[in-house]
Amino acid sequence: MINGVVGLSCSKAMREIIAGVVMNDPVNFSESFRGKNALCHWIMKPDSWGGAIEISILSQYFNVEIVVVDIQSCRMDRFGRDTFYKERIFVIYDGIHFDPVILEPPDPSQSIQTVFPTNDAAVLGQAMKIVSEAKASRQYTNTTNVSIRCLVCQKLLSGQTEAQAHGKATGHIIFGEV
Repeated sequence: MINGVVGLSCSKAMREIIAGVVMNDPVNFSESFRGKNALCHWIMKPDSWGGAIEISILSQYFNVEIVVVDIQSCRMDRFGRDTFYKERIFVIYDGIHFDPVILEPPDPSQSIQTVFPTNDAAVLGQAMKIVSEAKASRQYTNTTNVSIRCLVCQKLLSGQTEAQAHGKATGHIIFGEV
């Protein structure tokens, strides 16, 4: 989603933004940052998906708070919250993919809304209601037992916890579902 446009046509531009920030930000992504080049190469692939690092980069780049709500746990992560951006978007995470929250207006002649004021608590409540309904109907993937491969060293891992431990021990940050 770029400038309120929702669709896969935006993914290439967002991938380029992420790779550009990583390559050109020596403070947050120094030469000693393990996997810097691998991350840039990986994120440019159309079948690769990002996570917290990429969402944080997009939040800063677009000056927008990005609220990610996990369906399985109903946990809410607010990227850019401490910067007091005036606008926010909501993204729902199903354990594998991130999908934007879209508000369709009652009048079809009006545009869909994907960007909301950060002071609009009603939209926050509506997003949480959507997530609660998705959780009740089990619209998520349990990442505890999913098979994962480290795409840096090709090691097979079992579940998100093992992948996180591997990432912490090695500095590798690029994983894929097997």
